[in-house]
Amino acid sequence: MNARKTPLLRALVLVALAINTAAVESEPPASPEVTAAMKPYLDSYKLAGVIGLIADKSGKVHYKNLLGYADVEAKKPISEDNVFWIASMTKMFAGASIMMLADRNDVLAQ
Repeated sequence: MNARKTPLLRALVLVALAINTAAVESEPPASPEVTAAMKPYLDSYKLAGVIGLIADKSGKVHYKNLLGYADVEAKKPISEDNVFWIASMTKMFAGASIMMLADRNDVLAQ
């Protein structure tokens, strides 16, 4: 697979896992790398909270991070059940769809 397609494919897998987390058998550990990378943003209140998943393309979740607060003032920790407003998601889905079609075209051309 082309190296330029890999990050977009990973993003698509993460979105799919966020939508369907019921397939996870056991609770995966938190990633220390994600925790370290997000800590400065949480400490400076640039981000209130972070939910991060790291998965492979088979759908197995290897790491899951729940960091920060859903409500900073009330010190309510963030959880998987929180609802978020995410703007401009069409660009990500359109880009992922285009890359999937390009990858499929590469396979069909062989």
